[in-house]
Amino acid sequence: MKKFSRENSAIDYLPLIGLALIGAAVYLTWGLAATLAFAGAALIVVALVVAAMPVRRAE
Repeated sequence: MKKFSRENSAIDYLPLIGLALIGAAVYLTWGLAATLAFAGAALIVVALVVAAMPVRRAE
């Protein structure tokens, strides 16, 4: 059983880098309160996506 099945793990880091860059842009433009609101909204979206994913069962 493979723990990690993808050949290219860089694709997993690109969305995280993108979120960090967007967070930095929000901070530079509107400040800390807006950055915290953006981070909270991003975490809620990630939680909803993970909750909607089907559960894998071991065979």
